[in-house]
Amino acid sequence: MTVYISGKITGDDNYKKKFAEAKRVLIRKGYNVISPCDVGEYDFLTYEQFLHIDFALVDVCDAIYMLKD
Repeated sequence: MTVYISGKITGDDNYKKKFAEAKRVLIRKGYNVISPCDVGEYDFLTYEQFLHIDFALVDVCDAIYMLKD
């Protein structure tokens, strides 16, 4: 089963740590994990353009893990 991690990124200086911890926990439970933090830093893309990448990633997942924020 492949799980996409979703949570607040914009305006959260601690988002990389939160996503990394969630990824570790899910992998330990046996899931394949896709995190938007692993996509890369494409500062030339607009927010809306980056969402196209996120939507494609969500589309190949079986479930979404929502962070509390």
